[in-house]
Amino acid sequence: MLVPDSVATTVSTAFRGSMPTAVGPHPSARRSAAVLTAARQAIADLVNADPRGVVLGADRAQLLTALAEASSSRVGLGYEVVVTRLDDEANIAPWLRAANRYGAKVKWAEVDIETGELPAWQWEGLIDKPTRLVAIASASS
Repeated sequence: MLVPDSVATTVSTAFRGSMPTAVGPHPSARRSAAVLTAARQAIADLVNADPRGVVLGADRAQLLTALAEASSSRVGLGYEVVVTRLDDEANIAPWLRAANRYGAKVKWAEVDIETGELPAWQWEGLIDKPTRLVAIASASS
């Protein structure tokens, strides 16, 4: 992935002028809060979303791991998780770990190797009453 100079400069400036926390009375904490607010707003503008729903983190794998951990208590014994063979390791591993930890059954959506798509016909058999989570990435590296 290529990072434009303007992005690298902005990130570098944010690191030099901010604190690791955006909470507190110190000027650097207020700068951190302002950078975080601006970043959430920029992403929300890009995808036409509410900035309060934008979650930022170090990388995709870390964010998905945190989401899987937070969601795990709902995916327990006797329940099912659906993941796809189209996704890469970073998109699948957090859900597999959570399913294993809580005893959930894992179901796999297969990919059509000719089209690179997840065929619609399979979903009726994959998603049923015990299904608690379907993890499908809408974009990936």
